[in-house]
Amino acid sequence: MFESLLRLNPNSWAVIYQMGNCDLKLNNLNRAEQEYFQCIAHEPAGDIAQRCNSALKFIRANKERIEKKQNAASMETKKIAGTASGGNAPAADREQLADKLSNQAEDQFAKRRAAAVELKRKIMDDAVKEAKLVRDRAKDSLESYKMTVRNTGTGEYSYDVPTILKNQILDSAEAEAERIMKCAEIRSRGVEVPEADSTASGIKSQLMDQRKGAVRLDHHGTNLYVRNYVQTAPRNISSRSNAPASANASQAKSPARNPATGSSGGPLIGTK
Repeated sequence: MFESLLRLNPNSWAVIYQMGNCDLKLNNLNRAEQEYFQCIAHEPAGDIAQRCNSALKFIRANKERIEKKQNAASMETKKIAGTASGGNAPAADREQLADKLSNQAEDQFAKRRAAAVELKRKIMDDAVKEAKLVRDRAKDSLESYKMTVRNTGTGEYSYDVPTILKNQILDSAEAEAERIMKCAEIRSRGVEVPEADSTASGIKSQLMDQRKGAVRLDHHGTNLYVRNYVQTAPRNISSRSNAPASANASQAKSPARNPATGSSGGPLIGTK
């Protein structure tokens, strides 16, 4: 948007000033610095020149800090992508790298397994607490249902909850508690706990395998998540290149088909 406005009015210090503000917010320090200088050169009105100078001071003071932060983020990205030193590296280096990646894979596997076990335990613990809460609420609610009742056997009166009503409330609470526990068991069974992981052994075997072959795990760009395979032997394309030639040769040797008769060979000689 600013570029189109600047094309309409190349001398607009207001547009250049806003472009500098945008680039400053985006940490495009070099572009922002140039745009603030251009804005000052166009002699802006009011205190815009003073604001530009303040922005330039901020850029000079923080340029090194921001660039260091950007470089650190870039290094972290490269670290995540990771590069490995396998392939044609010396055996000791390959073995050290294989052990390192294997340890990383085993650590991550152990963390995944522990997290899954913990999640299953938490699901069941939460269900037990919720079921107990349902039962306790049902028992507490019985107090509000107390009334004067007469024992039909003895004829005595008492202040209590009728047996039928009490059983209904407690049975309903128990059914809800059982439903909560069954749902929790289903959810818990849905959490997969890994039992084995072949990532570590796979990486180690491929890094240490130095047998001759057309494809090998490269020493660059390989980590726990990326496998960089390279072609170590030239492809055999002789058979492919010879195939069209032989096909053409067979076609050349076969006699042409006579369009008039539909048969191969020379023209038919009629006989009387």
